[in-house]
Amino acid sequence: MALSRVKTWVSGEVLTASDLNAEFNNILNNARSLISPLTGTLDMDGYELILDGDADTSLTADTDDRVDVRLGGVDLFRFDGTAASLVNGIDFIGAATSARPRVVVVGSDTNVGLALRPKGTGSGASVVIEDGNGNEVLIGDVATASAVNELTATNAATGNRPVLKASGGDTNVGLGVRPKGTGAGASVVIEDGNGNEVLIADVATASAVNEVTITNAATGAGPTLAATGGDTNIPVTLKGKGTGKVVLGQATSTEVQHAADQPITDSSGNELLKFVKTASAVNEVTVTNNSTGNAPSLSATGGDTNISLNLVPKGTGTVQANGKTLALELIQPQTVSGVATVDFTTGIDSTYDNYIILMHDVVPATDNVDLWLRMDTNGGASFDAGASDYAWTNVGNTDAGGTAGASGDIADAQIRLALGLDNGATASLVGRVEIYGVNSSRHKWTNNHCTWFRDASTIAAFHVGGRYLNTSAVNAFRILTSSGNISGTFILYGVRKS
Repeated sequence: MALSRVKTWVSGEVLTASDLNAEFNNILNNARSLISPLTGTLDMDGYELILDGDADTSLTADTDDRVDVRLGGVDLFRFDGTAASLVNGIDFIGAATSARPRVVVVGSDTNVGLALRPKGTGSGASVVIEDGNGNEVLIGDVATASAVNELTATNAATGNRPVLKASGGDTNVGLGVRPKGTGAGASVVIEDGNGNEVLIADVATASAVNEVTITNAATGAGPTLAATGGDTNIPVTLKGKGTGKVVLGQATSTEVQHAADQPITDSSGNELLKFVKTASAVNEVTVTNNSTGNAPSLSATGGDTNISLNLVPKGTGTVQANGKTLALELIQPQTVSGVATVDFTTGIDSTYDNYIILMHDVVPATDNVDLWLRMDTNGGASFDAGASDYAWTNVGNTDAGGTAGASGDIADAQIRLALGLDNGATASLVGRVEIYGVNSSRHKWTNNHCTWFRDASTIAAFHVGGRYLNTSAVNAFRILTSSGNISGTFILYGVRKS
């Protein structure tokens, strides 16, 4: 409010002492009114402008381009404009009901950040955001000397996730999340939208050097959960809680794949099951469980139509069933049609001393022929057929009660297994040929049993004992007829030595 005059003087009026004193008293008693309102610039020239009655609250600009606000005798706020070429600043904006006041960066630059900086670099020199009760919500921790990396929080539009990320001068920067303390409850926890725990980084391990690393992947590849750390070899433990199970895969998973065909081990690290990879494999083993009263199965399955199942012991070990050794091991099955001879030339070696050939659905192309056996010591290159290479004797019967050609020969070119085979539409032969001591330095013995149609209406059964008059190791067998070709199924087994 401007200062009012005490008296307005007129020309020729005499100035009295009382009038003069009244005017001076008006000025002295209302000194602030002399500059209120200002009608021009008021130059403080760096002097302090005191605002309260006890003179400890003031505004001062005694430093060029800086205004200090003193409260309680201490400079608590400074508005510093000493930087060269200033173009940016701060607006403090109030708010209406239910709205937040704001501190807003302003200036001529298009993009301008806002920095909050504590004093010092030691303990307590932090930037702290508190809640409405004055409790700490976020603390910018003690300064790191020569820091170049930091944490950036980025908000997001509808349908997108806000991002908390590491940023800074380095090209590759990790992000550490660390709980307080090392005891129970000192965990890093990721929760879902309902506040339920999804992932817990458990209680700290003293002097830990190993950890778990999760690596994402590009299109067509799977993410990786891996053990990493200071040690060279680090296992990963995946466990359920209590008696809970560990589930691998899901209902739509097509397979659980081994990265390098590693074995499965027991709780002591001993091997339980090993896997060996075959390039371009199309066949495999399938284990099928079963319901009450039915046996589970171990089956050969795969892309091929007919697949054998090979059980291979180690060294002189045996294949056992229920603790008992399986005496017969399949070597070679053959199903033939219209061939001159059925030869077995592989798998006949020192592994076995004794062999069995099973025969069924055997039919000659020519009617009324004999069935013969010959052997070789040269891998099938020259089956012995000399006039005195073999000896044999047989007994036999027919369903009519008569004999079936009981005879023998101490010097022959083969061992006769059966005689007079019928080749009719319903005729066939079944039988078993047992060959003993193939690796012996003595003669080799055979024991043979056959049943067949001798003619269109007679069933004959033969028991034949034979001998191969050779002391060398046998490594090939041949089945043939005395004339023409032969058809049927012939299966060679080796009899384990123990």
